[in-house]
Amino acid sequence: MLNWLNDNGTGISATMAILTALVAIFGIVRTTKDSRERTRPVVAAWLREPPDSDQSIELVIGNIGSTIARKVRVTVDPQIDPGLAKSDRVVAILSRRFARTVEMLGPGQELTNIWWSNHHTGSGPVQNLHKLPGRFAVILKYEGQPRRLLPTRKFADRMELDTADIADKTYATSSNSIPGRMKSYDNSLVAIANSLKKLSMAMGSKPDGETVRATLEALTRMSEPNMIVNKPEE
Repeated sequence: MLNWLNDNGTGISATMAILTALVAIFGIVRTTKDSRERTRPVVAAWLREPPDSDQSIELVIGNIGSTIARKVRVTVDPQIDPGLAKSDRVVAILSRRFARTVEMLGPGQELTNIWWSNHHTGSGPVQNLHKLPGRFAVILKYEGQPRRLLPTRKFADRMELDTADIADKTYATSSNSIPGRMKSYDNSLVAIANSLKKLSMAMGSKPDGETVRATLEALTRMSEPNMIVNKPEE
């Protein structure tokens, strides 16, 4: 055995050196690939409810990666009917934005457009005021950072979206929250306005619009949170 090792030791050492080099090269390639993936742009599309509206859904195109996305192209499947853009300003703005290439989209940057606005049609299901489909796909094509010796990386993705994922929700609003208080103020002002109209009609005079408006404005100012409307008894 020792004689065999002495006779073949040089070949074994060379083989081990080659294997070690291959493992090192594989590790370097894998580390480089992982680093490249972590630093690439990632453009995505999603739907969400605007922060100040529960009757609309907006389409968001955003870069959730760590580097700039370049030459971003956005298309929708099915395509938006050109006739809708002529009759609906929201659709016209949406179509105009997607018709051109977005040259740069930085990390964390978002492009937002209203896609859905509730339109109630009596007893039937809620429709989209802008007549855009509830289920659709967004196709994204974009490029990464230019590279000196290598070709620029190009990316493409298709994302299936459904407005029902946002619309079919349940939630509760506390009476102490800002939306709850605003709803309470609104209901109170409506009740006061109706009472003023009834009182005016009972007195035999037609309600004066300017007087009612001034009264409502005064009541609105009194309803602001920083004002004391009813002072508790000592």
